[in-house]
Amino acid sequence: MSNASKILGIALCTATLAGCGTTVTEVAKDDQAPVGNASPAASPQQTQPDGTVIGMPAISDLDVIGNTLAVRSEDALLIGTVEGQKFVQQHKVDLSKECGDVTASTSSFISACPDDVKEIHFDGNISTHPVDHPASVAVKTSSGEIITGNKDQDEVWVYREGQEPKNIRVEKNTDQMIRVGNDDGPDAVVRINREYSVIQDVHWEDNEPGPILRVGSGVGTIAPGERGVLLASDTVGNQLALYAASEIIRLHQTIDTPPSPWAVAWDQQRQWAWTVSTQDNVLLAYSPATGTLERQQELRAVENATSLAVTEDGVVVAGSNSGAGLQIITPK
Repeated sequence: MSNASKILGIALCTATLAGCGTTVTEVAKDDQAPVGNASPAASPQQTQPDGTVIGMPAISDLDVIGNTLAVRSEDALLIGTVEGQKFVQQHKVDLSKECGDVTASTSSFISACPDDVKEIHFDGNISTHPVDHPASVAVKTSSGEIITGNKDQDEVWVYREGQEPKNIRVEKNTDQMIRVGNDDGPDAVVRINREYSVIQDVHWEDNEPGPILRVGSGVGTIAPGERGVLLASDTVGNQLALYAASEIIRLHQTIDTPPSPWAVAWDQQRQWAWTVSTQDNVLLAYSPATGTLERQQELRAVENATSLAVTEDGVVVAGSNSGAGLQIITPK
C-alpha cells in the first residue's frame, strides 16, 4: 500500500465510521465539569538517551516545515536544518516570551505577540501582521488568512487582506491552535481547550465554529499530519488519538500509551504517529496503516521532552524544557 493510500484510508474510514469500528468522541456539553487541566509529568533522570543530544538551554517549542527546523529557546527562535546528527543553525531571531506558541504555515513560522502576529521566514526576516484583538495563538492558512485565538477569551478572529476581521464564537478559551493541510480542500484549523479537554475545528471559510469533541480525560497537545489528519495526546488518560478534519473533525482511533504522553508529531516519511511519555522518558511510534494504531518503535527520550518534531527526511527531534538539550534520532 502506498503512503498516499494509507492516509486516504484514514479519511475514508472517518467518513464511514461504523464500517471501521470507530466511534466519535463524546460531544462536549457546556455544563459538563472539567476533566482536563493536563500538564506534562516531570521526568526522572535520563542517563542514556538514544541518538545524539546537543547541549541547549530549555526548549519550549519545536516546529518543522519540510527539513527546516525552528527551535524556541529562551527569547529566541533558532532556524536551521538537521545534517547528520547535528543541528546547523542558520538564523537566530529574537522572539519575546510574551509571544505565543510557534505554528507552521506552508513556508514560514507564525507566532501571536501582544501587538501583532509575527511571521518568521526561513531567511530570518520577520513580517508583522497587525491585529485588532488580543491574541495568544495564531496560524496562517495556505491561502493567506491569519486566524487568531486567545487563552482568556472564547473567540477566534479571521483576518483577510483588505477586509474587516470576522469573529467566531468558540467553546471556551483557546490554549493551542494548529493549521492542518488538506489536499482536497481548504486547510483545517483546529483548536483545543485543556481545562475542559475540548477539541474543535474552526470553519473559518464560513466564519462559523465546528463541532466540539471531548479528548479522553485531559488533552495535552495537538499536531498536524497531512491530508486533514492530526494527532492529539490524552495526557491524563494515557492515550494517543488520531483525528481527521478534512470536512468536520472526527476521531479515527486511539491507543493506550505509557503514562503522561505530551508532545506529538507526524512522521511523513514513515507515515507514523510519534509521542513522548515524559513520565517514563520514552519516545514511541505508531502506524495507522492497518486501520488500528500499532506500535512500531520505542526509544529512550531525553528527560522532560515536551517538544517533538519530525523532518521530511524522517529525523526525529525532541526538545527538553529543563535544559537537558536537543535530541536528534534517525530511527532504523
